[in-house]
Amino acid sequence: MSFQPKLSAMDRLVGSMLCRFDRHRPESRRVGWDGELHYSTCIRCRGKIVRGTAGGWRKRA
Repeated sequence: MSFQPKLSAMDRLVGSMLCRFDRHRPESRRVGWDGELHYSTCIRCRGKIVRGTAGGWRKRA
C-alpha cells in the first residue's frame, strides 16, 4: 500500500498547475537512486519524475 498524504483543495489546485509547468513533488518515502539520478513518483499527478542537477523534480524522459 502506497503512502498518500491528504492534500487540501487549495494544494490540489495549485499542485495541478505546478505539475503542468513541470514542477513536481516527490513521494519522500519512496525516493530511489539508480546510480545517476534520484527518481520517485509525484504525489500530485502520479507521474514518474527524476531530480535534476539544479535540485528540481521533472518528468522522467
